[in-house]
Amino acid sequence: MSTFPNQPPTKTRRSPTQQWGYVAPIPVKKTNWILWTFLGIAVVAAIGGVAWRLQYQANWQQNDEKVLALIASADQLIQENREDEAETVVKQGIGLLPGDNRCQQVIERINTKRQMILQRKTEASEAALAEAEELAKTDITLAIDTLGKIVADASLTSEAHKTAEARIAAFNRGACSLRLPEDWPRDAILTLDSTTKDPVDGLVTGILPGKRTISFSRFGFREPPPVELDFRGVEPLPLPPVEWKLRGAKVFVKSRPTGAAVWRQGKNTGKITPCEIEDADDGPIELLLKHPDYAPTPVKGEVKDRQALSLTATLTPKDAPPP
Repeated sequence: MSTFPNQPPTKTRRSPTQQWGYVAPIPVKKTNWILWTFLGIAVVAAIGGVAWRLQYQANWQQNDEKVLALIASADQLIQENREDEAETVVKQGIGLLPGDNRCQQVIERINTKRQMILQRKTEASEAALAEAEELAKTDITLAIDTLGKIVADASLTSEAHKTAEARIAAFNRGACSLRLPEDWPRDAILTLDSTTKDPVDGLVTGILPGKRTISFSRFGFREPPPVELDFRGVEPLPLPPVEWKLRGAKVFVKSRPTGAAVWRQGKNTGKITPCEIEDADDGPIELLLKHPDYAPTPVKGEVKDRQALSLTATLTPKDAPPP
């Protein structure tokens, strides 16, 4: 009964089982086996982890010993200038222990050694090429021999080999040249070993080493005597001064009858009348006409201002009385 007045009695609501007088038993939770299962798994995992750790440490120890041996081998190869082999060896170590700082240091030593070797090769190559170019100034043949040695020298750089091969090809095409005098006539023709050359800016290029015969011609001038020069280096050879002389006059020679041989200064000119004698200097000129059926007949004249001159003679029979 309620202790408060005027309050209605409280009704207790019962479950259907309580209403019928039946009390349901409290279920027991079956969690013990799950807990033991998890505990078992944890223990197994811990044991496996310890075993894996021990195995990992054993493997790491073995790999570490192998890496140390590989590093020692790589260092020995570096000292023997066998950098490529050393790099192959140390990469095996990196495969065993990726990211190992000791292997990276060996790689750095290999790269440093390669840079030093490349620097020495570059300096030696530049010196060898410079020596060849200096020799080429005065002796292309000797320079080609030196360049050939550069090509065959494995201790020099590949760039030096290519440069040497290119220089040899250029020298073989003709690297010598001829420097003409500053007052060289524009209408003069220069022939080098029977080949006409066209100078550019007073320079004849593309000449092969060796002795070359140079001849000259110019319209209205006598041909100067040829010059022989020995071309050896790339430095241009100066052409000695050339003396240009104007051609003399033409002398026309006739005889009656024709067919007389023309002699001059005691020598047979090889000409038969009527003929022309070219390049006669100003001044007196005397010829002797000889014919088998006639007595030798002299003929004289004088050339003035390189003007053409005509000489005519009547031959005298051999049995004719002297005048």
